[in-house]
Amino acid sequence: MEFKLSFRERVVTSSDTVYGLLPLIDQSQRQAAVGLSSSNGVTWYGAPGLIARAEPVPKSPLPPTTHLRLRIVGNGGESTFTFHGGSVSWDSNRAYVGWMPEAPGSTLLTPPVAWLVASPNQVELAGLYDNAALYWTEVTGRLNQPLTTRTLTFVAPGGFRAVTLWRAGQVAGVTATNRVLWLRARGGRFEEWALGVDMPAVARAVACFPSRSTNELLVVLEDGHLARIPVPA
Repeated sequence: MEFKLSFRERVVTSSDTVYGLLPLIDQSQRQAAVGLSSSNGVTWYGAPGLIARAEPVPKSPLPPTTHLRLRIVGNGGESTFTFHGGSVSWDSNRAYVGWMPEAPGSTLLTPPVAWLVASPNQVELAGLYDNAALYWTEVTGRLNQPLTTRTLTFVAPGGFRAVTLWRAGQVAGVTATNRVLWLRARGGRFEEWALGVDMPAVARAVACFPSRSTNELLVVLEDGHLARIPVPA
């Protein structure tokens, strides 16, 4: 596989609080665009050139927070999934899930949220909320039907520092004591699908990500180091 850099652009934003890039390069219009979430809402910058484009969408009355927007490809074409301010919307349907990403005690500017497109009809979200409790939500959307959601929570002593989705219904969380918990959604609760692992590190976790190609959980520590934790079979 070869990589060729076609062009590079940069944009200077105002001093407003920035909550990060949206994990999507939007191609719903003629020009591709990159989304930037800030305290003033979401601004889309057209590429190439990164010129801010006007969006005919009123500013959200919800408090600014991490903004997630995904393009879902299914048998009937493409649809847009959005998670913002404690609610999810899938095309013209909306549902409240009761939580929004937080990063209590973390040095991260943007509270992270993990997502997984399990199928063209199902999206899973995971994050921290309410005193660093782990939250997981399953959203199901079907044509001409209201959205259905299922939310589970899990509390650990001292709270969690990081969370990610491994596979559909499987969550990995790193606690404040650097213990990795492997959780699985089963009915109306979480259960551990493998024994927890204690990381031999003094620095605390700030984020974690799945590496499915190497079957590892990648944990970013606050001192800049990376821990690689094998995922149990």
